[in-house]
Amino acid sequence: MNFDKFYNLSLAPSIEELYQYIEEADKVYYCAIASVLSLYNSNTHASTTQINRFFNLGNQLLQQYVYLHLQSAGLHPDYGILHRDTDHELPLAWDLSRELSAPIVDDMVLNFIRNLGNTNGNGNGKRNGRRYHTYLKKFLQHWEGKLKSFILHPYVGEISYRQCIEFQVKEYIASLLGNVDYYRPLALNVFRSPNNFTNAVENQKSTLTLVK
Repeated sequence: MNFDKFYNLSLAPSIEELYQYIEEADKVYYCAIASVLSLYNSNTHASTTQINRFFNLGNQLLQQYVYLHLQSAGLHPDYGILHRDTDHELPLAWDLSRELSAPIVDDMVLNFIRNLGNTNGNGNGKRNGRRYHTYLKKFLQHWEGKLKSFILHPYVGEISYRQCIEFQVKEYIASLLGNVDYYRPLALNVFRSPNNFTNAVENQKSTLTLVK
């Protein structure tokens, strides 16, 4: 596979070819994710189906959170750039979620699954449904912890992921208004304790909001 094209996306001659770049990059990336998960399979109590649900839930929570910021900023979520409304609801929310999915959702889910392997099985005959409900409660706690964790943003310095999402929406608006030459996607260095999702938190109280 030729990886040089991934470093020259601006040279893509058409949006259709850009889609092809995205598909090829996804294949490489998700093969890597599968390889990492294979290391955890023998140590976690969650099934493959449950793990996939966590990834799907994380991406839905992220997309809905981005949507809230788009709505607050007065942007129409149906006017996407990469994603089309025939493929996704709220395509603009999916566009902006795309760059945030790996550092927020995938990183959080992988660490969440790894930590499940460090917990003891309940051993009391609970059904899988009740066990998943317990996992779900823990997952939502980890999601909130992830949004509160801090990153070193390349343009604004140390901010939380929650603040980062807000900044990327504002950055998109600035690019539309011509206040910046081009939209600057998130590229970052992450610092955190590997076993502590809430070691650095915002002062503000957070709430989990689901958008129907």
